[in-house]
Amino acid sequence: MGIFDILQRKGSVGSVIRWTYKNFRQLQSEKKDWTKSEILKHMFDVRYESLPVLSKDAKVRLTGISEDLELDNLMDLSAVIYYVEMNLAPQDGKLFTDTFKNANIVLEKLNKKNSTNYK
Repeated sequence: MGIFDILQRKGSVGSVIRWTYKNFRQLQSEKKDWTKSEILKHMFDVRYESLPVLSKDAKVRLTGISEDLELDNLMDLSAVIYYVEMNLAPQDGKLFTDTFKNANIVLEKLNKKNSTNYK
């Protein structure tokens, strides 16, 4: 494990997956009649509604992303957050692969610690 992996897990990559995990778990217990997709979509909307003043272009971009979202699991939401906040896309090759490898390691640790099986 290199320094890059450690920094990703402790830094922004790890914090996104921890935020996603924590809030999904809380909302799932509170909103029992919501589907997993509804919870994930709500989390996306809330994350970006709470940002300070956004430019008109940023609002248009986020609205477009939100309208097209199809989220099935926590990693899907995390991927969209990485795209929005880090401009990370599959075309980024090894950086993209390493980011998701490290995000999955953090998620596996959270699942083990809390006896859950989120994906």
